[in-house]
Amino acid sequence: MPVNNVVSLLRKQGRQMKGLKPLSWVLMLVFGLLGASAAAASPSVLKTFRQHAPADTLTYWEGSLAAIPPSTWALAGSSQIEQLITQLHALKADLAPEPIEFLSTLLRDYATVLQESPNSLGSHYDLNADQDMAFYLDGLAPILHVAVNSPDRIRQLVELAAQDSNTPYKTQVWRNADVFVWDVVREPHIGFAIVFQPQQVTFGFYAAADTPTRTWRRFGLAPESDSVDSRGTLSDIQRDNGYVLGLMGFFDIQQLVGAMLHVAPSKTAADLALFSPKIAARQLPACQEEWQAVAAKMPLVTGGFKQLEKKSGQFLSAFSWHLDLANTARNLQLMTLNGHLPDYAITNQRQILSLALGLDSQALLPVVSGIWSAIAAADFSCPELQNLQALVGPMNLGTLAITTALLQGFQGMGMSLYDIAVSDTL
Repeated sequence: MPVNNVVSLLRKQGRQMKGLKPLSWVLMLVFGLLGASAAAASPSVLKTFRQHAPADTLTYWEGSLAAIPPSTWALAGSSQIEQLITQLHALKADLAPEPIEFLSTLLRDYATVLQESPNSLGSHYDLNADQDMAFYLDGLAPILHVAVNSPDRIRQLVELAAQDSNTPYKTQVWRNADVFVWDVVREPHIGFAIVFQPQQVTFGFYAAADTPTRTWRRFGLAPESDSVDSRGTLSDIQRDNGYVLGLMGFFDIQQLVGAMLHVAPSKTAADLALFSPKIAARQLPACQEEWQAVAAKMPLVTGGFKQLEKKSGQFLSAFSWHLDLANTARNLQLMTLNGHLPDYAITNQRQILSLALGLDSQALLPVVSGIWSAIAAADFSCPELQNLQALVGPMNLGTLAITTALLQGFQGMGMSLYDIAVSDTL
């Protein structure tokens, strides 16, 4: 997802949840970093990260930078960082300006490394050999863990960025770990902290209303009794979807709906009650059951690499997104849409660009009409769902039938671009 689209979405949400706006700039940072890079990761380090993440998290992503040649993503990553800095400054009216100046300075250092010497990224920040990292939400608080050989180098860079941006910060000690703290919002008080541990540096938010134990758990300083690791969430996702060890994660739709409706205790529901009481108090008795039933039919969106390897001097990767569907019959029906992908477009033949689309036109009409009919036939008593149902409206199957007739026999298409010649007259 392009960074500007993410920021636009966060800004719209921020107008409705003013107390949550401080979360947006860290989310933008993570979208930029994880969207630009990923690689095979160290299971032992990542297991520790999973132990820190609460089981009711809305989203969790883990990966590494080490196994992907920096030349394949550094340029795009640097460009995204510049976009992030621009968007961060647009949020100054809603947040304390000091943390934005500090983070912008820190991001510029990161972008400079990507532009000038991307191969030195690990040594510049003294990251561990696999350069492991994990991002998740603890309630509504974004948390980013970075594995390091020693925290001293990042600490020095943070101190320098704070000095160059003239950004004051407080130093504290949480459970024997040094912590740098910035005030982001004064009412309700939200702080941004960087926690330095011997082999891990953690960036994240906390609230003054948190108990000390809650704050420690947010930053991986106290054990999480019910975690992503103890539930085996990532292991199940990897097994079910065939992901290799690399960047992978999930968005939990069911947890999000449950927190918005406040139907069960969760860290997200508790943070909503603190930062956005209007949303937390929005009880819809007639809709709770039906919204939960809808979410249960598609509980998770997952993503991960299915291929990630160096072979014959080439780097080969394949990233895949999956929407989990509880309706097995519907899932099998959607699978019939898979058509043929031409070999020339999906194998490396030194193309500049290749695109391929596989779609079985003969399956299109029965699949679409089946889904459309199921939506139209659903018996909702919730006004909101009834309105959404009305937006779908009746379907003209005749138009779709004509379209599929014109595409009769279509199974797929591909395109490969091998060379570009630029005329001097242009």
